[in-house]
Amino acid sequence: MTNFRIDRCDACEKFEHNHDSPFVSGDCRGCRIRMFAEGHEFWLSRRAGKPTKEYRKAMEATFGEGWREAHNRVLAVADRIREYRAAKKENARLAVAERLAALREKLKEGA
Repeated sequence: MTNFRIDRCDACEKFEHNHDSPFVSGDCRGCRIRMFAEGHEFWLSRRAGKPTKEYRKAMEATFGEGWREAHNRVLAVADRIREYRAAKKENARLAVAERLAALREKLKEGA
């Protein structure tokens, strides 16, 4: 089991403002949770609908007996990341639609 030096760090603060933040610290529990939330083992577990053997083994190696609590945090963080990315994509789509509408108006004015 990994003994984490800290529970939160500067990279965790950056994540709070930008859920796409790539910054992590290896000795931080919060960062390790995020690494799992974006990891392949977690993705396979989500697809299977339950923790796979590989995922559970990695979680136990990292968080020891507290792996289930950590897993719940991984689920929550993964959901936040997914929601953030969906909102970001929707905002980009709306911005493009607004620009197109503005261009159409300019074309009408010039016609």
